[in-house]
Amino acid sequence: PPYYVKAELAWDLVLPIILLSLTFFGAALIVGVRLIFLWRAKKLEWAAAKKEAAKASFIDKFTVVLKPGTEVDYTTLDATLPAGYSGWEKGTVLTLTNGQQWTCVQDGGDYETPTGKPVNVRLVPGSMGSFFMEIEHGGRVRVKFRGNVNLPPDAH
Repeated sequence: PPYYVKAELAWDLVLPIILLSLTFFGAALIVGVRLIFLWRAKKLEWAAAKKEAAKASFIDKFTVVLKPGTEVDYTTLDATLPAGYSGWEKGTVLTLTNGQQWTCVQDGGDYETPTGKPVNVRLVPGSMGSFFMEIEHGGRVRVKFRGNVNLPPDAH
């Protein structure tokens, strides 16, 4: 009968259109999902880079290029170690009341009984960018700047 032929022709036209639509929709869906995953991966990468940049200390964030022969002058800094200071050895991190942290890089050590009072120190520049910390009644130790910490207002 003729109506079977018409239905068969109609199905022959509709089926490719449906399959073609599903193919385009599927491809668009796959591309869209890939873009979402790529975007999320990039956001995670940016967040990691931002977190890494935040770890760098104030001094680490700056790069200075000097011409050969440029004179660099460092000055001494008078500061204070908080009460409770009991000495140093190689690797000790000393935090000053201004928030600066300095690591002792010299072998040896010096110990004393804590007095319960702040201890005065003087940071003195050495040669080739090194620094020494002269500790009141505690000798002199070569130190390396570690960074700054935020101290609570009542710690000063």
